[in-house]
Amino acid sequence: MMKKLFPILVIALAASVLPVQAQLKVGVGVTGGLNINNMHVSDNGYKETIKDRTCKTKPGFVIGPTAIFTLPQFGLGLDVSALYDLRAVRPKNKSIDTKVTNQTLQIPVNVRYGFMLGDMVQLFVYGGPQFGLCLKKKGQTVLEGTNKDGDAMLLNWQPVSSAMSVNLGVGGVVLDRVQVKIGYNFAMDATGEFKRINTVTGATRVLETGKLHACQVMVSYLF
Repeated sequence: MMKKLFPILVIALAASVLPVQAQLKVGVGVTGGLNINNMHVSDNGYKETIKDRTCKTKPGFVIGPTAIFTLPQFGLGLDVSALYDLRAVRPKNKSIDTKVTNQTLQIPVNVRYGFMLGDMVQLFVYGGPQFGLCLKKKGQTVLEGTNKDGDAMLLNWQPVSSAMSVNLGVGGVVLDRVQVKIGYNFAMDATGEFKRINTVTGATRVLETGKLHACQVMVSYLF
């Protein structure tokens, strides 16, 4: 009985999916944009920390390929990108004059829901997870000094190898060619660590961890 039912179920499922697939629209293009960054710093219970838990914003950018899949009849869609992402901030601690930078490959997977505004413009909201892979893993020295014994001490920013974040935002598409998105990227995991290193003894202590968030304005051109 089951052997007879199985092909019937497969045919019925295919029949229900094919009309949807026939109306699937696919767009491929390139995306570029601006990062307006913010870092939230959390201490690990030590006194010798960055002290000010905020950082001054430095501009960054994103660029890379994008693919967009939409079902216009339902207003639903999915966009996936592979973006080179540069973010930078500077701790407000007056003794630190070095910019902290992060270079990553970001892969956002955003679900979107939109509606047409006339015949040429579509407006939408979007959200979804974003997976980041560090491209520059070498630590960065942001402060040099000595301890009470005269040993040379470094404060280093060390990016993590991978981190996850979440996107939320709004956007619009004009003539199925130009897309503009404005959104916020919330870091869920630590983006990196501030480590104190004794260059004489080699002793290392993680003083603080940082999460790099970003307000993003991005433009895509679809071929």
